[in-house]
Parts: sequence; structure tokens; C-alpha cells
Amino acid sequence: MTRSDARLAADLAVRAGELLHGIQATSGLAGKALGRRGDADSNALLLSQLALFRPDDAVLSEESVDTAARLSADRCVDHRPAGRDA
Repeated sequence: MTRSDARLAADLAVRAGELLHGIQATSGLAGKALGRRGDADSNALLLSQLALFRPDDAVLSEESVDTAARLSADRCVDHRPAGRDA
């Protein structure tokens, strides 16, 4: 059974939050270095999961290089790093 977009978004938000808490607790990083690591790792998680569960969707992310593919895609997911305020 395919998860709804809302359910997938909620599940990914929880996973990204858990990932960020783990990075904060174990990386020894602080400040901007912690933010950069959190952004990069949460972006990688989200991109991999979107590719797995929504392979036909294009993705727009401020943490990744934009491609022209999204301009012709039927659907485009726009995500922000989980470690930042919207």
C-alpha cells in the first residue's frame, strides 16, 4: 500500500528529527558546523527516501543543485532542511 503524501511527509519529518538529534548528541559539533552537518545529512536522508517512495517526483531543495527536470515534471516536492526554521 502506498502511503499518502501527508503520511510520508510526517514519517520523514520524524526520521529527520531523530537524525538531527543524533547528530547533535554524538557529533561533537556546535554552531554553524553543526548546522551545516545537520542540513547535509537531513537533505541526504530526504532525497534518498523521496527517490525510493516517490521516484517520479522532482525535488527542489536549497541544499541540492537544481535541475531542469523539475520544470517538466508532473509533480515537484519542495523541501527545506529539517534543521532550520521555515
